[in-house]
Formats: sequence, C-alpha cells, structure tokens
Amino acid sequence: MIVTADKEFDADAFILDFIGNLQTRLLAAESEIAHLKMTFSPDGSLAGELASIQLVRSDARPVPGMTLYEPVEGGQLIVNLRAEADSNALLSALNESLDTLRAAHPGFAIILDHEEHFRPSKPEPTFRDGVEIPGTASSACTPEARARLIESGWSCC
Repeated sequence: MIVTADKEFDADAFILDFIGNLQTRLLAAESEIAHLKMTFSPDGSLAGELASIQLVRSDARPVPGMTLYEPVEGGQLIVNLRAEADSNALLSALNESLDTLRAAHPGFAIILDHEEHFRPSKPEPTFRDGVEIPGTASSACTPEARARLIESGWSCC
C-alpha cells in the first residue's frame, strides 16, 4: 500500500499504531495470529532504510525490527499476515484497520494498491523428521512395502 502525508511523520509510530489496531481486531474476531509483519520503505530511500515490526502470536506484543531515525513524508507499506481465519475475513479486518488509521491521521492518504489473499491448501507431507510417512504416495511405496505396511496395521496409499 502507498502511504503519503501532508507533513512529515514518524513511520515507526505509524506502523506500531497500525499493527496494534489490526491485532485488536483479530483478537476480537478470535483469529489466531501465526505471523504478522509490516515493512515500511520510505520514498526516496537511497540506502535501503526500512521500518519494520512483527507479531508472532495473538497474545504477544509487537516487536520492532528496523527503525527509521528521521521523519518521512511517505512510502510503501507491505503487510504480511498469516492467521487462522478465512482470507476474506482477514482482508476485512485489514480494511477496517485502514479506515481507523485514516480517521486517526488526518492529512494521510493510505491507498491499498495491491492485495493477495488466499487460504493455503492442507499440507500433505511425505516425510517427517527425515522418515517417510507410511501411506503416502512415493517411489518407495512398492507392492512389497504396501504389504509390510498392511501387515503392521498401517493404511496404505
């Protein structure tokens, strides 16, 4: 998303406010946060300066990463959120948080210019801790291996 303001602002304080607001909304919706990270890249940054903050579970406090030492007039903000909820519900919480930020920060323009949201498919591991999981389709699942699995009480592929 693109963030611009009429006057310079503290990007670190802005993303702290944003992550706190989004965390509160997700807690209210009982959406367990697995990882929430925000990265702000100021316009005109020549040396790759960033402000970042992350949250690794719902009941934790946000942890600042990199900080900007000077105010900025705008930049790009990337939000990466993984949580146990429908992807449309997460997008809705994000948009509600953006509305709250726009109201709390007059003079700011916050434009969601790109979004990707999806529900990942169920993981289907074939190995765990370096050991093949019985019953998964693989080249090791030969007729002999199937017979041994069935004899030992395991279901087979």
